[in-house]
Parts: sequence; C-alpha cells; structure tokens
Amino acid sequence: MKSAARLERSPLRWAKLVVAAIVIALLGSLAWPSLAQLPQLWQHAPAELVLVLVLAHLAGRFFASEATRVVLGAQGTLLARREVIALGFSRELASLMVPRAGFGMMGLYLWRRHGVRPEALGGLALALVIGQMGLLGVLGLLAQGALWATASAHASLTVTLVFAVAAIGALVAARVELPAGRGWLSRLARRAHDGWRLAFRHPARRLTLLALLSSLLAVRALALGVALAAVGARVDVAGVAAASLLADLSMLASVTPQGLGIREAAVVYVLDCLQIAPPTALAGALLQRLAGVLVTVVGAAVALPWARAATSRVSPAGSDS
Repeated sequence: MKSAARLERSPLRWAKLVVAAIVIALLGSLAWPSLAQLPQLWQHAPAELVLVLVLAHLAGRFFASEATRVVLGAQGTLLARREVIALGFSRELASLMVPRAGFGMMGLYLWRRHGVRPEALGGLALALVIGQMGLLGVLGLLAQGALWATASAHASLTVTLVFAVAAIGALVAARVELPAGRGWLSRLARRAHDGWRLAFRHPARRLTLLALLSSLLAVRALALGVALAAVGARVDVAGVAAASLLADLSMLASVTPQGLGIREAAVVYVLDCLQIAPPTALAGALLQRLAGVLVTVVGAAVALPWARAATSRVSPAGSDS
C-alpha cells in the first residue's frame, strides 16, 4: 500500500518540479538585466548597509530556529539551541536546491535521532504555517491601512484582499474542526488542528511564538528595506512592510526553491503600486536574496560542525549552555 501511494504521488512531485523549472526559467529571463548588475551592486553598496543586511538575515535564522524549538518542545522534544540552529541552516540549504526538500530532511533527522514521528511533525509544521499566515494577514492589513491613510500612496486593493483572505483563512483553519473522514483532506485538516491545539494551547507558549514570528517578519522587512536603500530606492516603512509581508505570504505556497522568483515578483508588484520602478525594486529584492543565500551557505558550513561537537555532550534535557 505504501509503495502504491508513493507511485501515485510521484507524478505530482515531477509535475511540481517541472512547474518550478518553468517558473524559474521564465522569471530568470525577465530578471537577467538585474541579475547581471548584482555583483556591481554588492561591491558598491555601503559597507554599513551590507553589514546590517547580513545581521538581519542571521537574526531571522535565529528567530526561525527558536520558533521551531518552541513548537517541538510542545510535544516533548527538547533540542539544544546549537542543534536546532544547525538544523535550520541545513533545512534552508537543502531548500535552495529542491523545493521543500529541507522539511523532508529535517523530518528524517528528527525521526531517526529524536524519535519524532512524521505525522506529529507534520501537524506541528502545519500549525506553524497557520500561525504565520494569520500573522502575515493581520500585519499586512495594518500596513495596507497605513498606505491607504497616506494620500500620496497608491495602495493595491488586490494586495489588501490577499491579506484579508490570509487572516480569515488562518482563523478558520485554527478554529473550525472538520468532521472525521477518510480522505486526505480530512486527515490533513485533523493533523493541522491537532498540531494547532498542541503548539498554541498554553498562553505563554502562544505569546512566545507570536513574539518570535513577529520578530522574524520584522527583520525580514528590515533586510528588504536595507537592500532597497542600497540600490537607491526610497520607500516608507509601510511600503516596505507590505512588500515584505506579501513576499513572505507567497513563500508559504511556493513551488520554487525558497520561493525563488515568486518572492521577488511579490516585492516588485507591491512597490510598482507605490510608483517604484520595477527594475529598481527587482534589484533590491535580488540583493536581499543574494545576502540570504550567502548567509545560508556560510552559516551551514559553520553551524554543522559546531552543532556536531555540541550534540555529543548535550544533556537529555536539551539545554545549551
């Protein structure tokens, strides 16, 4: 039965890879002029902006790893901080090459080393996605509201509706429990609901995750703002926030490695509504992408040996001194 299910899913996996390749090729051809300018932009960007950009990406990796650590702790898996940071870098590195490969790699590691069942991990991951989607929707509506309140701004009604759908969808997914069924959708909904109750049941954990996810989104918006400033674009805080939040929202359902092309398209769309030239917006988004890739590659090379040395002597409680 399991082998048959794998065979049934394999065409869908190949279809996703083909779609991802087409999207990357199409967007790559459109973005080629900006890609050719990236080395020059990186060399001529002010050193202080590059430093802030790299630090923002490092902070983002830390907040994401801490959110993962808190969620895993909800079902009794206590990981050392070093281990979960290295696992986060490894997941990002794998996702650079194959879409969603990082999650499968993390699931295999947690199952073999810590006994975390794939079903339980999947439920917790879905709960975290629901939490992110709801937070992105609410914060996006606030950013759009700030843009609508500015007479000179040209906020997009489409973007506002996307954020509203995300907020409402997350609320429905978290609160509405579907009746038991045998279909894959019913099983997925049940797994997500169980993961949500487990991860967000306690108020203290709920507040901790809210703070970590909000900090993660804030440093991502900071990184985008710094990258745009490095290419000479002047965008106010609400505009940068709206562009970054829509980009993060698009990554939740992206079929390309780390949302490659999809994230940049979201940034360009929002900033185009704010009268920022698409080539300039794309250059800033690609500069942010380049910094993220460099941080991921170097961070994985440093964090993996660091964590390997620590996990051999970490206590069962998972504390990291």
